[in-house]
Amino acid sequence: MASTTSPFSILASQNPNSSVANDTEKQLFILKQPTYMIAIYSVAYSVVFFCALFGNLMVVTVVFRNRAMRTVTNCFIVNLAVADILVAVFNLPITLLSNLYLGKYVKQVVKFSVYKRKICYHSQQ
Repeated sequence: MASTTSPFSILASQNPNSSVANDTEKQLFILKQPTYMIAIYSVAYSVVFFCALFGNLMVVTVVFRNRAMRTVTNCFIVNLAVADILVAVFNLPITLLSNLYLGKYVKQVVKFSVYKRKICYHSQQ
């Protein structure tokens, strides 16, 4: 039977200070919520994600397929729909991870996401 090894156990075998690698492995993903809350969060975020994706893609499709729908107001609505798609694709998964897990790498991803939002906000001004 083949055993699965994590990258941290490989580091521990190479590193004479193996307790640091074991602590890092333990701190990688620490659950913030009980299991039933993880299921509820996952289902809720999935429903929001797919509704946002499907609904906004429908708006974009309708406006671009019908020539009569290409007004200035509808172009603005398409712009909002595209922005909502980007929020759903990039921010919802990161928010879900930050709500479910504690850990060194999750915190770094959330910090990067906030940093990225600040850059986008300042580039629009």
